[in-house]
Amino acid sequence: MQDVAILKNVAKDNLKALCLCALLLFSGFWLTAQNDEPEKIKVDYDKIEKFVKKNEDDFEALMARFVAGDTTLSTKEMANLYYGTYFSPKYSYLDASKEMRDAYGQGDAKKGYQIGKEELKKSPTSLGLLLLTSNCAAALKLQDEAKNLDLRVSQILDVIFASGDGQTCGTAWKVLEVSDEYIIIYGVFGAKSKSQALVHDDGHSCDKMTVFTDDPNDTIDIYFDITLHMKKLNEMFNIDTPKDDKSKKQGKKKKMNQ
Repeated sequence: MQDVAILKNVAKDNLKALCLCALLLFSGFWLTAQNDEPEKIKVDYDKIEKFVKKNEDDFEALMARFVAGDTTLSTKEMANLYYGTYFSPKYSYLDASKEMRDAYGQGDAKKGYQIGKEELKKSPTSLGLLLLTSNCAAALKLQDEAKNLDLRVSQILDVIFASGDGQTCGTAWKVLEVSDEYIIIYGVFGAKSKSQALVHDDGHSCDKMTVFTDDPNDTIDIYFDITLHMKKLNEMFNIDTPKDDKSKKQGKKKKMNQ
């Protein structure tokens, strides 16, 4: 079995030549290569929620810098922005609409771009929406705009990778939507998904993604923390939050008794 860190390093070495949008059946977006690993941070949802709700002006100031393409935003500031979107009453985290995807798929980049710009006003940190809008801008040869959108994608990917190492549910990469997982798996790593399982551990809900690059029998497990996504679904459908997996609880008890 391969190691997540090895796969991530291979992906980083190939970022300059990796066309993320080609792997996503898009075109025009080239992921900015990152020479240094982003600093690791502890993502505390409670603190981020308090920041967003008690410091609305500061949150808006950060968002304005992000939208303007500020390259000096720190990893911590990006965490407040990306994860803070979930707690903000003003913003949402929605992928590109079907109308936008259809427009782009039919070759109408101008219409797709116009829709994307409007949708980004409501979902400014949406990874998939930023990507598709960037494709439309590139197709229209709006180079400065495409560069701005590409930077924002890179900043979001950096904060996701800074949120953990992806090797266990407890150290999973934290994402707001399941769609972000596939952008990372297919686009950043150039891998394919073999299976997916929802697991729960210590209050976290995670997608355990079993993926491979070339040989379907040579797989690795990557964990994405989708706690906020599951919380949103549970609130929508009035479902109780699942408890930790029984198998893991039993394993912990055995260790304690040894």
